[in-house]
Amino acid sequence: MHVLIWQIESQQYAIDLKVVEYLFLAAETTPLPHASDEILGILNVRGQVIPVINMRKLLGFSEKSLDVTDHFILVHIDQGQVILWVDYVCKVKLFSKEEL
Repeated sequence: MHVLIWQIESQQYAIDLKVVEYLFLAAETTPLPHASDEILGILNVRGQVIPVINMRKLLGFSEKSLDVTDHFILVHIDQGQVILWVDYVCKVKLFSKEEL
């Protein structure tokens, strides 16, 4: 299985590469009034408005401002698409099922 390794602070995480559509540097989002704390805002990507998930908040890390060196990962989920806000995208790696 190919996974995308991404990072918040010094902690690394992985996501199945099959659900990843697009990687790009972070951009300013439009706030979404009355959204949960885990939603950073929304972003228009190729004509589609997609919610941006604050992975720092979701995983219990301290808050920080969006930085131009941060990364966005556009992924497919059952309900459509979301963008994950992460500190850094590290690499793509192949793992066997035993390693996972």
